[in-house]
Amino acid sequence: APPSLFVSRHVLEHMPEPAAFVAELRKAVGERAGTPLFIEVPDLSWIARHGAFWDFCYEHCSYFTDASLGAALRRGGFVPTSTQVAYGDQYRWMEAIASAAPETGAPDDGGDVVGMLSDYAASETGSIHAVRDRLAGLKREGAAIVVWGMATKGIMFSLMVDPSGDLIDTTVDLNRNKHGCFVPISARPIEAPERLREFANRAMAIVVMNPNYLHEVR
Repeated sequence: APPSLFVSRHVLEHMPEPAAFVAELRKAVGERAGTPLFIEVPDLSWIARHGAFWDFCYEHCSYFTDASLGAALRRGGFVPTSTQVAYGDQYRWMEAIASAAPETGAPDDGGDVVGMLSDYAASETGSIHAVRDRLAGLKREGAAIVVWGMATKGIMFSLMVDPSGDLIDTTVDLNRNKHGCFVPISARPIEAPERLREFANRAMAIVVMNPNYLHEVR
């Protein structure tokens, strides 16, 4: 039987041709116009606004704003019905229904996005150097440098801020499945939080990679 609901969370940004992927979903329901779709992706506006250079990674072929996500869905044969941000505004989700007719009308020219990303690009290198200098200063003062949260954010942050592998002392994660694994390229081990007991007699500078987990980490 044709599907009665699509739920796609953090898939679309991995698709080289996002509108074509959505069109395949539309094809699956045939004549059943009105079939709902729920989709969630990282929010590009949040990344650019916060200068979150650690949120760009090679596994994400595309990044979306409210306008571009809506355009991808419409081109694929769905009509957006509602949208909002979630997860501390880092993600954007959108609801849509399968349309009865192909999308017509002029696409958004993307001018706002171009300006936003031009501003981001101009500041990215400076932001990376500023973070690196800040951590290097703390290390000179005797602090152990720790990165907490070794999913995409932590991996990209550690590679971009410390490409030589001599600034960050350790990386930790609560996920036991990651313990004993290694950060790509740098081969830095990913440890359990208990590893931090070894630094109990010195100051620690802990970089929490996602502010949504700050309370949990504390």
